[in-house]
Amino acid sequence: MADRMTETLRSRNASEISATGIAVNDLTGRFLLVNHAYCETTGYSERELASRTFQSITHPDDLGSNQRLARRMFAGEVRSIVYEKRYIRKDSSIIWVRNSVSMVHDSGGHPVQAIGLSEEIVDGQRADGLPAFPGHRFRLISKSLHRPEEEERRRIARDLHDSTGQLLTGLVMTLSRLQGSRCEHAERDSLLAEALGLASQCSREIRTLSYLLHPPLLEEFGLASALQTYAEGFSRRTGIELKLGIPPEFGRLPRDVEMAIFRIVQEGLANIHRHSGSPLASVALDRHPQQVVLELLDWGRGLLGRPAGVGLASMRERAQLLGGRFKISSSRDGTRITVILPVSGFDDEDAHTDCR
Repeated sequence: MADRMTETLRSRNASEISATGIAVNDLTGRFLLVNHAYCETTGYSERELASRTFQSITHPDDLGSNQRLARRMFAGEVRSIVYEKRYIRKDSSIIWVRNSVSMVHDSGGHPVQAIGLSEEIVDGQRADGLPAFPGHRFRLISKSLHRPEEEERRRIARDLHDSTGQLLTGLVMTLSRLQGSRCEHAERDSLLAEALGLASQCSREIRTLSYLLHPPLLEEFGLASALQTYAEGFSRRTGIELKLGIPPEFGRLPRDVEMAIFRIVQEGLANIHRHSGSPLASVALDRHPQQVVLELLDWGRGLLGRPAGVGLASMRERAQLLGGRFKISSSRDGTRITVILPVSGFDDEDAHTDCR
């Protein structure tokens, strides 16, 4: 895809697709193509960048963080990521940039290229209001997230901008190449296949995001059915064997409680997939007259001194916002998370009075 889009990016119309710097790199970091805005940001010409890698224009103090992020993306732990780092321009000046990077996968789901959007942080201000000077430590923007509602909003915006948005940028480039070319039938068919693949990937991501925003089964049939469907999909996607324990007579809960439990399970299973290395996981729900108890368990490597991230903080705060308790215990034999939420004052009829 990258070679055939190069000519498009060289044209004036393609360069005007976005005032944001756009770069496509292979898995070694070599620049495959860039647009005019990216050249202006870095001070290098397109020809000069073609003989370089993104590592060669990255500030040495930020290279370690870059490599850790790249490993996470190549391993499939994250689809896209937003971070701030320093570029060393051709004239040796140093600038702060905000990068949004997503992986492009082949038909087998393997990463083949990275598409990055790069914006210079102007007026010396970073996203957190701190001065953008080289002395500040490299950081992920997501580290500043606090409340679960705000984290969700930012995650959704990030997914749309950094993943789907970049796939659409690639689709526009491919269609522009088709529109302005007089290529042979074989090349035209190949470009159409690439465009169809990008459009299909966008469609899948939007469907997934739509489901995560508002799981239809949760509203219509309740928490037990929604978790059963989600658990089956999670096992298929990750290969992790998931045991789900919910009593047959579990019934309905208040909307806020059902949504909180569903989101906590989502976040907990995502953490297990990304960090634990466990081939097994367990989710159990138990209902009592005054409270409901959720337990997530894995048999992985535990936290091993790793600091609690945004995911655990989000889970804890969801529980606390509903007056509940969040407990976590971790060792080299695995991690157990227990969430206890009050449900007194509600019965099944009160929980979803407008459900059909």
